[in-house]
Amino acid sequence: MPRVILIVDDDCELCELVGELLRAEGFDVEAHHTGEGAVELAAGGRFALVILDVMLPVQNGFEILRALRNRSAVPVILLTARGEDIDRIVGLEIGADDYLPKPFNSRAALGHRRRAIENVVRNGSRYTPEGTSVDISVATTTTHARIVVRDHGPGVPPEEIDRIFLPFHRVGASRDRNSSGIGLGLSIAARAAGVHGGTIRARNADGGGLEVAIDLPLYKALHSLAVS
Repeated sequence: MPRVILIVDDDCELCELVGELLRAEGFDVEAHHTGEGAVELAAGGRFALVILDVMLPVQNGFEILRALRNRSAVPVILLTARGEDIDRIVGLEIGADDYLPKPFNSRAALGHRRRAIENVVRNGSRYTPEGTSVDISVATTTTHARIVVRDHGPGVPPEEIDRIFLPFHRVGASRDRNSSGIGLGLSIAARAAGVHGGTIRARNADGGGLEVAIDLPLYKALHSLAVS
């Protein structure tokens, strides 16, 4: 699995700061300070994650992301100081996995809630054995909806359950039949659920596999499912 993260940002000081934080987590970091050549670099298969600034010289982050998505599914987090919510919405719609910073209006938040569910389902698909299924169920009360996603893999050691929602945390590679993940999907899902008044919890299911439950206020959950 690649352990290198690419930062595409013309702010050299910010690249250094983010790089220090990521290196402390055990990742190698490479910085690129212009949009020129960024697509070829990001699509080359060497990187576990791309952190991409929107406001870049030569070619902006939206253009880079759009071109990149035609060639690669590498996870991308957009990073920008622009305050327009429409910019955040566009970034999510053209394929960003997350968008920093906050706050988000309701439409932008909708994209995050949807991705919370998508990330949990993707996580289940990665860990369930070939030939089996990922089970998804939805139950409602008068105020909340619960979305439960269960895989049929080996589950998670009990001491790891509370840690799987931490950024960059990965359970042993033996659990994963596709080891390309870097441990961001569930942390993004947990943050999105919390921001919008919900919770996310995991447990080892009876009979094997991991079960992840997302609880959301009902009107938000229904909107999320409507666009999934």
